[in-house]
Amino acid sequence: MADGRWGNKYNPSGNAMRKFGAIVKATRKIPEEMAKYRGPVKIHTKAYFNRPVDDLRRHNKGIKKKAPAEMIHKPDADNIAKFVGDALTGLAYWDDAQIISNTSEKFWCVRNERVEIELEYLK
Repeated sequence: MADGRWGNKYNPSGNAMRKFGAIVKATRKIPEEMAKYRGPVKIHTKAYFNRPVDDLRRHNKGIKKKAPAEMIHKPDADNIAKFVGDALTGLAYWDDAQIISNTSEKFWCVRNERVEIELEYLK
């Protein structure tokens, strides 16, 4: 179970989720009281990954024409959504079972790898 798999289901590494949670806490854009929120939640995640060096032209002259426009490599968008949903449990809501909509997109970027998360609390 070291890889986070059991049966045909996947669970991201608990250690990685703790690190992600620590980053969320450090930036603290989610009010602390939301950790106790028990209503429905919608999440939209945008993950930006640095392009491979092979996609870039020399001397900061942009992206090669042959470089793919879309990020169609691992990690899978659905795994990103699951990871974020699980990692925000206890920080942005009581339990990830409250998530009624979880969408995820992934993109290439040249610098500044990041994850942007939009939370919508429904009453």
